[in-house]
Amino acid sequence: MRKMFLLAASFAVFMACKNNTQNTNDSVSELSQEEMMVDSHNAENSLDWMGTYKGVIPAASSPGIEVTLTLFDDGTYRKTDVYIDEKDGTFKEEGNFMWSEDGSKVILTLKDGEKQQYKVQEGRVLLLDQEGNEITGELASHYILNKVEE
Repeated sequence: MRKMFLLAASFAVFMACKNNTQNTNDSVSELSQEEMMVDSHNAENSLDWMGTYKGVIPAASSPGIEVTLTLFDDGTYRKTDVYIDEKDGTFKEEGNFMWSEDGSKVILTLKDGEKQQYKVQEGRVLLLDQEGNEITGELASHYILNKVEE
C-alpha cells in the first residue's frame, strides 16, 4: 500500500513539473510572437508618409533642382523638378511607386523606365543613389526633402 502511495505521489509530482514546463514554454512562445510584432514595424506601416515633400538638391548645370514630391496612398506619385535659373527647366512626372521589401523605401518608376529611390523617415524622405544607398559626404544633407503642411 505504501509503495502504491509513493508511486502515485511521484506521478503527481512528475505531471506538475511537466505542466509547469509547458506553461513556461507557452510564455516564451507568446513573448517571441510579441517581439516579432515589434520588429515588423517599418516606414510603410508606422509613419504618416502620405503627403508632399520639398527640397533643393544639387545639380551640375544650375544652382540646384527644386524638387516637389507628392506620395499618394493609392501607390501613385507626382513629382516636379525645377532647375533653378534655367529657362524651360521645369519637368513634371507622374507614375506609380512601390515599397521596398523591408518597407523602408519607396521606389518610383519614372516615365523612361528608370527607378528612383527615397528612404522614408519621420517628416522627410532622403533621395538615394542608383543602388538604393544613402548619399554620404559633404553634400549628404542636400538630398533631403522635408514634408510640408498642406
